[in-house]
Amino acid sequence: MYKIGIVDDETKIIERISEFVKKVLDERAESYQLETSTSPDKFLQDYKEGFDILFFDVMMDGMDGIELAKRIRKIDANVTIVFITLMARFAINGYEVGAYDYILKPVEYDDFYVRFNRILLHANKRKIGSKSVVLKNVKSMRILSCNEILYVESGAHYVTYHTFDESIKQRGKLKDVFASIDDGSFAFCNQCYLVNLNYIERVDDSSVHLSNGEQLLISRQKKKPFLAAVSAHYLRR
Repeated sequence: MYKIGIVDDETKIIERISEFVKKVLDERAESYQLETSTSPDKFLQDYKEGFDILFFDVMMDGMDGIELAKRIRKIDANVTIVFITLMARFAINGYEVGAYDYILKPVEYDDFYVRFNRILLHANKRKIGSKSVVLKNVKSMRILSCNEILYVESGAHYVTYHTFDESIKQRGKLKDVFASIDDGSFAFCNQCYLVNLNYIERVDDSSVHLSNGEQLLISRQKKKPFLAAVSAHYLRR
């Protein structure tokens, strides 16, 4: 099932994109959940991970689509973002936030059909390529997508998986966690912290600043390979 969001301050555009999305997915016999909003602020406030594709209008009253995408990226590195715009030059800024494509207004079905099928293929690849870890205790088992992990912390024979919403402690070693989840998106900033590079806000001389506001110390020993990993990761995107 695809979960798709559309944010535009024009109801007519939302209705048109929604109609086209439904037409393509019905033709493909795909199940889907569609959420729409005319308020970028409200959409951001209610946002939870789990969306596959987001359509954002670039020019909106209040928060524009580029700013909305920047804020979404802080909590969801994996979702496929597509911009809707009157002029292609506005969409160029979207590549700064990892936008996959843009659709020009007025939106016509033939062009949308070609682009949306390509967008679906991209979203599928990201879904399939996302690794997971199985977390167990005596009462339950949890499958955690690596895209949800901000960083993993080690200490006293345990590792703790930190997400935006919770911290989950498991017996284990950080080097074994790295071996199981590494896809080029994780790197050690010191021997106690394994960081998801998708959620780095900035790096200074001694710390890495994450999207949730936390700061982790970068050790002298790990600084050079960590910065190399950050650079390589963002060159690939």
